[in-house]
Amino acid sequence: RWPAKAREAAVYLVQAGRKEALPDSVRLVSDIRSEFHDHDVQAVSTRDLLETLNRMPSWKAHSIGGLTSTELAKLLRPFEITPGTVRIGKQTMKGYKRKVFEKAWAMYPEDI
Repeated sequence: RWPAKAREAAVYLVQAGRKEALPDSVRLVSDIRSEFHDHDVQAVSTRDLLETLNRMPSWKAHSIGGLTSTELAKLLRPFEITPGTVRIGKQTMKGYKRKVFEKAWAMYPEDI
């Protein structure tokens, strides 16, 4: 039982270290993929996305006060991902549609 637990811990640490070594923009796209997949949504408001990301230790510590909408847009720019108007329920607001991330997600495996 202990060898299996040790191997599981080693795999986790290697994967966590590998993710931390990635550029911020790639880590961000990976973290956003998790948000879309966990909640199975077609769009997310910028506000809600930032709240989710800023609960993650790496993004909370990214800058004073956490990641901002301007920093988010700047990090996504290399993937040609820009915010737009999204409709969530009956509300219209600024945010991101799932489909704009699909090309970026296809570039990187899910386990990064």
